Amino acid sequence: IEGLAAAFEWTSTGVDLAAILLLVVGALRFALGVARAEAARDGDARLRGLNRERMELGHYILAGLELLIVSDII
Repeated sequence: IEGLAAAFEWTSTGVDLAAILLLVVGALRFALGVARAEAARDGDARLRGLNRERMELGHYILAGLELLIVSDII
């Protein structure tokens, strides 16, 4: 049974690392997207770009949190 507990610990750690990686990728994409949106000359295009990036970041955060919950359950 000790081996099973160790396997669950390793699995949980792997899921944690995947969640962290997903959140970092989302943050980097968000930063690049915001920079791209800020470079827009048109105010409406800038606002649409910022809103799109916020929505995408929200998706990454949600996915990362879901993985962290799975890790806690494991």
